[in-house]
Amino acid sequence: MKRFIVSFGLAILFAACSGDNVCSVDKPIASDSSSSVAPVSSSNDVVKSSSSNDVVESSSSNDVVESSSSADALPDTVLVDERDGQTYRIVKIGDQTWMAENLNYETESSFCYNDSTEYCETYGRLYTWAAAVGKSEKECGSSLCGLPRRNVQGVCPDGWHLPSHEEMDDFVYTVGKFPLVTAIIKSRTGWDDGSNGTDDYGFSALPAGFRNIVGGYAGKNSTYFWMAEEDRQETAYKMGVIDGDPTATWGSDNKKLAFSVRCIKDKELTLKDWSWDVPKDVRLNPDVAYDSVKDSRDGNVYKTVKIGDKVWMAQNLNYADSVKTPSLKGASWCIDNDTANCNVAGRLYYWEAAVQGACLDGWHLPTKEEWSALIDTLGGAVSAGKRLKSITGWDKNGNGVDDFGFSALPAGKASSAPFYGLSFRDDGVGTLFWSSTEGDDVGAYGVSLWNYSDVADLDYFFKDLGSSVRCVKDSE
Repeated sequence: MKRFIVSFGLAILFAACSGDNVCSVDKPIASDSSSSVAPVSSSNDVVKSSSSNDVVESSSSNDVVESSSSADALPDTVLVDERDGQTYRIVKIGDQTWMAENLNYETESSFCYNDSTEYCETYGRLYTWAAAVGKSEKECGSSLCGLPRRNVQGVCPDGWHLPSHEEMDDFVYTVGKFPLVTAIIKSRTGWDDGSNGTDDYGFSALPAGFRNIVGGYAGKNSTYFWMAEEDRQETAYKMGVIDGDPTATWGSDNKKLAFSVRCIKDKELTLKDWSWDVPKDVRLNPDVAYDSVKDSRDGNVYKTVKIGDKVWMAQNLNYADSVKTPSLKGASWCIDNDTANCNVAGRLYYWEAAVQGACLDGWHLPTKEEWSALIDTLGGAVSAGKRLKSITGWDKNGNGVDDFGFSALPAGKASSAPFYGLSFRDDGVGTLFWSSTEGDDVGAYGVSLWNYSDVADLDYFFKDLGSSVRCVKDSE
């Protein structure tokens, strides 16, 4: 997943709690991609809403901020929020459709800058993170909320949602010239001291400021947008634009701060990209003749396929009975703790659980050597990843050819750390399969696959990563 480098300006500004009670824990996040996408010059796309919030023709020319004609800005369409009748310009940036104005829907724990409704009319409302994700302060203000990382509607209108960390990543990379993106997304008017932007894509970021944790207002020549992802119990992620800093700031902040909200339109479900709503059998290669095996312990049935001289499960293990298999207790999970997700892509296991009897009778966790032999059969590590990956489900054009029917899914990973708790990541973009071969006290070998690469990487990984399991049949 692409991540961003946080600007030194914000790191200095937020190194400690300031007088405005902004206590940021921004930190560098490594990037795995240096590519960028040129601005879309077409204006032929018409956004059609499938929700009850209509996108309608607008004859108004009274927009607060002028948008650039070089973007696919949909200048003649607006979103009508049927909850209160307010309208918002919308803009298409890459394959995403964004509100081109800050949300101004009144709800609990939302505020107007300086408690002035005039500010809300221009800059939208400021929301605590709990309000932004549609929860109460008691539920999510100072504790882990455990929300899914995709399509959190929160305070947004029907058919729209609070952007995920990944969606915000994609947005910044799409506008390009990373990390010098603030001038591109800032509005052409409204910023102090000649620091207005070029607004190349019509996103029109305004200096909305923020509300601090004691009820004061500050940062009027800056703006921050919440994302739908927590960092710790009391912090969540946001993206910021600060006057005088050419880089987009990236990090986490106290959930009780009130920032702006920009909603992004839900995408229609397609097989091409990842969705937990697509049944697991749909991801199999229809041109491969699969066999199957039934797990007598719980009745689950898995497709199997012979590759070389070995028979492999063609679907991820989904065994969870910690009574029959005590090593599984507290050591395997479904993504987002949703059991329905396990029915799609199996469970995620710590290595200790995977290696101690997780596989069904007559099958075993493959050794490092068995994984290496499989990779060699598929032409070597450089190309084996593409041949192992399923033909649908990998985001950002990362699908494989799956010509042997292994049908690896981007099931993601689970990890835990002090103060952070259990977290899930990388579904849609990556997966890791355990081997039974131990490296040392803290690590073991496994195979990782990513949407951005054709490589099958057989390497050493920490044992406390929750990862997928594919079992291989015992030799007769």
